[in-house]
Amino acid sequence: MGRRGKVRSSSTGTRGKRSSIALGEKVEDRISQLSNDLINHILCYVDSKVAVQTMVLSKRWLNLWPTLPCLNFEPLISGDHEIFVTFFLKNRDQQYLFSKVTMDCLGSRKMLNICLDYALPRNSIEHLCIRNGDLNDYPCLNSAYLITLHLTNCRHVRPMSYWTLPSLTSLYLKNVRIGKIISGFENLKELTLAENSGLISDDKIITINCPKLQKLTLCLENIYSFIVSAPSLLHLSYRSQYVPAGFSARDGFPLMKRVHIDIQRKKGDFSETGERNRIKFGAQRFISMLNAVRETVLLELSSETIEGLRRISDLHEYEPPAFCNLEFISLRGLGLFDMRQPCSTDHVIEHLFANSPYAKIIIRR
Repeated sequence: MGRRGKVRSSSTGTRGKRSSIALGEKVEDRISQLSNDLINHILCYVDSKVAVQTMVLSKRWLNLWPTLPCLNFEPLISGDHEIFVTFFLKNRDQQYLFSKVTMDCLGSRKMLNICLDYALPRNSIEHLCIRNGDLNDYPCLNSAYLITLHLTNCRHVRPMSYWTLPSLTSLYLKNVRIGKIISGFENLKELTLAENSGLISDDKIITINCPKLQKLTLCLENIYSFIVSAPSLLHLSYRSQYVPAGFSARDGFPLMKRVHIDIQRKKGDFSETGERNRIKFGAQRFISMLNAVRETVLLELSSETIEGLRRISDLHEYEPPAFCNLEFISLRGLGLFDMRQPCSTDHVIEHLFANSPYAKIIIRR
């Protein structure tokens, strides 16, 4: 009992001490000691409405949010959201231009109109990220300043032949209809094509012509053929339930350093319920894809990819890929291999890398 009483006394004393600090002492405001540029940088990572609400925290911040270089609006969550957007834009310091615009326009096409009509004529946006928007009628895809462009679920976009983005270095497109040709981006270094609903191209033959492209990421749910002209490509990542119907390199990939391939088995070419002929045809396309990236130094294969290929008992009938620079083979999924024997005894590994006897095999969990 005595011990419990002491605990209560200590706790009460601590509580009282904390109260005296809160009520009687001035607490140091460390955040406000930061520079305006640093605080603005922090506020760029939150919704613009939250950034405005920070004005109540400090008198100094009252005149700070109007100088934010970023416009960041989350989806419409209340009827007065568009009113706030109008208030935010009207009360900004016009001397400070936007460099980054991020908007989720779900449920509010009007909000997209308001924001773009305000920001685009100022020709200062370097980073544009739009989700669930209709951009068919906007000239925002013509800009000499735009560096990064992220579009998600934007079904109505002007054809790429109308895009003029000479400074663009990073392009991310998810669930966006892109037509059949990606070209004209003379400085593009990173390209991501992703989908999880519908088709990104009705033609299903996608041509990529980007001379300075260094990183290409493909995360797709349908079967496409790719014709790639990217002699500067360093990294390729491909993830899908299907092997590409075709994958060819017009100029080769002489600088290729890393290729990652993940053919998932939920359904598609290597699924457990797939027909034998379909699996066999998928294997042919897979080896053809490996030949297209034969210059790579590192090849990473997922466990599902290896397991799918293991279902092909006559894999040896196909000519193994002719890798010319392969030094490392990374295999994910340690449990899929019999560690009592070397990986070279696995018929898939043995056949795929028959022409690369000196490549080092790395197994990752």
